This record gives sequence, structure tokens and C-alpha cells, in this order.
Amino acid sequence: MNTQERKRYNLVIIVLFITLFILYGGLGLWAGMDGFGPFPEWSLLPRVIISIFTFGFMGAWGFTGLVGGIWLGCRFLGKQDKVFIVLACVFFMFTLMVFWWIGILAAIPYAIYNIVILKREKS
Repeated sequence: MNTQERKRYNLVIIVLFITLFILYGGLGLWAGMDGFGPFPEWSLLPRVIISIFTFGFMGAWGFTGLVGGIWLGCRFLGKQDKVFIVLACVFFMFTLMVFWWIGILAAIPYAIYNIVILKREKS
């Protein structure tokens, strides 16, 4: 990845994570207020705070992982031969599942890695 692609990847991943955290955190606020979130037997304030963070992190990380995994997976597929690409398209659901798991495990650490590399390039 060159510097421009690293900046674009970081911008998309970080903004998407923050936006989805806010949206799913709002869902967690609603669920915590109604007692549907995790630990419904707790008192209101801890239940709401735990619900906001649980829904926010899980929702944001899941969708950010999907987008980051597709981004990184398509870059990987672009470097493969045509037979591999056709097989990946034939087994689309399996390929999408692999991309999603790669994104879950690597999207945010890769964004942090890009920040470190960009800081080193500026020095």
C-alpha cells in the first residue's frame, strides 16, 4: 500500500467504526433502559453503560470487520491468477465468510499498523 491508500483505509475504518459505535451505542442505550441488554437484573446506570459499550463495540467491530475484510480480501484477490479468482467467485459465501473473519481479526490492528507506518514515514 502506498501512503495515499493507507490514509484512505484509515479514514474509512476509523470513521466507520466511530459512526457505527454511536449508532449501535444508541441501540444499546434503548435496550439498557428497557432491560433487554446484558445483565437485566442490575440497577439502571451500570446496565445502561454496559449495554451501550457492548452493543456499540460489537456492532461497530462486526461491520467494520466486514468492510475492512472485503477491502483487504479484494486487494489479495487482485494479485491472484484467474483460476483462483473464479473459484473465489463460485464459492462466494465461503469467500465472504473468510473475508469477514479476516476483517474481524485484522481490520483495526491493520489500521493501527498503518498509523505507525505513516508516522515513521513523516519522521
